[in-house]
Amino acid sequence: MHRAAAFALLALALGACTTDIRPEVLQDEGVTPEAAAEGRAWLDKMVAAHGGADAFRAHRDAEVVFTDTWPAWLTRTAAMPWDENGQTIRMAASTTGDDARLTFVGGDDDGHAWGLQSWMTYTVEPDGAVEFDEDDDLRFWVPTMAYFFAMPWRIGEADVVAYAGTQDIDGRPHAVVYATWGQAEPQDDIDQYVLYIDAETHLLSHAAYTVRELVLASHSAVRYTDVREVGGLKVPHTLIMVEEFGSDAVLHRMEIESVRFTGGALADTLKPDPSRAGSK
Repeated sequence: MHRAAAFALLALALGACTTDIRPEVLQDEGVTPEAAAEGRAWLDKMVAAHGGADAFRAHRDAEVVFTDTWPAWLTRTAAMPWDENGQTIRMAASTTGDDARLTFVGGDDDGHAWGLQSWMTYTVEPDGAVEFDEDDDLRFWVPTMAYFFAMPWRIGEADVVAYAGTQDIDGRPHAVVYATWGQAEPQDDIDQYVLYIDAETHLLSHAAYTVRELVLASHSAVRYTDVREVGGLKVPHTLIMVEEFGSDAVLHRMEIESVRFTGGALADTLKPDPSRAGSK
C-alpha cells in the first residue's frame, strides 16, 4: 500500500468531516472588512520581512539540500514517503510555480528522483532516464516539500486573509492570520492556513494547515526556526512538523543543509519534457 494511502486511512479513523481550522473569532463573526484589511497588512509585513515575494520569484529556481527525519515509529511506518529515515534529498524547486524535483542522496535510492512538471509526475533513474507516470504519492509529496520551503513567500498569494488577534508563543507576541483561497469556510479541495507572525520581527514562526489531498479530517502544523540570510532572503533552515499547533508530537523534521538560488539554471531539470502539461 502506498504510504500516502496508508496515512489517509489512519487519519480517517479520526473522523470523516471536513476539518475547519479557522480561529474561533472568524467562525463566529466571519471575515469582516476590518479583519481582512488587518490580516492582509500583517501578511504583507511577514512576506516583506522574509525578503519579499518579488525577490523570491526573481531567483526563478532554488536548489535545497535537506534531511528529513521521522522520530515516531507509528507515523514513520504509516506516512514516511522515503525508504530510509533521515534521507538526504536534493530538491530543485521553481520559485514562480509548483514544478519541483526531489533527488535522493545516499542510501539504497541514491540517484533516483521524483518530479512534478506542470502537475504531471515522473521518476528519474540514476542514469538520467525520465519516465512520466501518474503517481498519487509523488503528486502529493513533491509539491508539499517544495511548499514547506516556499511558504514564507508564497502564502501571500492567498486571496482570503483575515486577522484573528494575537497570541503569545514562548513569551513573544504573535499576530494570528488566517489564509486560504476562494472562501473562508472549509472546502473539500482547498487547504486552510493559520499563520503565527512574530509581532517584533514579522517573521513567520508557526503555521497550522489542513491536508485536504490526503483526507478531509487531517491537519497539522509546522514551526520555522534557524533563519539565515541567503540571496537577500531570510530563509528558515529548520522546519518541524507536529501533529497540531501547540503539540510536542513531532511528525517529521526537515533540516536544511544548504540553499542555492540559481537564477534559472535548473530550467531543464524542472521541465524534462516541456511538451507535457497537466492540471492541478
